Amino acid sequence: MSLQRVCPQCHCTFDTAVRFVNKADRAGAKLYCGRVCAIDAKRLKHPLTPEQRKAAITHEFVLGTLAYDETTGVFVWRVRLGGRGLSGRVAGWISGGYRLITLAGATYKAHRLAWFYVNGSWPSKHIDHINGNPTDNRIKNLRQCTDAENAQNVALRKNNTSGFAGVSWDRRKKKWHASIKAYGKRNSLGYYQTKEAASSAYLNGKAELHKFQPTPRVVSL
Repeated sequence: MSLQRVCPQCHCTFDTAVRFVNKADRAGAKLYCGRVCAIDAKRLKHPLTPEQRKAAITHEFVLGTLAYDETTGVFVWRVRLGGRGLSGRVAGWISGGYRLITLAGATYKAHRLAWFYVNGSWPSKHIDHINGNPTDNRIKNLRQCTDAENAQNVALRKNNTSGFAGVSWDRRKKKWHASIKAYGKRNSLGYYQTKEAASSAYLNGKAELHKFQPTPRVVSL
């Protein structure tokens, strides 16, 4: 199968169908335009910058190499690529909670690849998983966001003892304290006799201050 690829070392465009003279050249041609670039990349051992990573693959190359199911968020290989993928097999692996996929010598998070696959351009911001599941890469579960917006869609902290987001016990006042952080600032929403009342204050504050995520996270879509 002939595909146009951008060499991650010299950034020239080359045809993956080109056959080189010997086995060593063919090995280099799996990811690079030729053996020289393959050797240079191995010798330098320089990781690609985000800009170089984006330039290393074209939209056409991704569409031809991977199949993406928007209803499941799963990538599968269309073709065998550098001995790494087999046609029809799920692409990538899980690391740090996220699915990662290697293409053209660079590793990409699957949710950013999904955005690129569907929209034809790389996301300009962070990508938020709406339901909080970092392996759920359905396109309807992904949206662009800033750091501050991403912080509005978080799970209940493990050290939370009230069972309610934004609610903690104040030992000095002996009341439940409601607070919310918005755009880097912690806002106090008052002290209450019950944690349910404090939670109600938090939800009202979230609706007002968290325009990106005005309601608590819904786990399943």
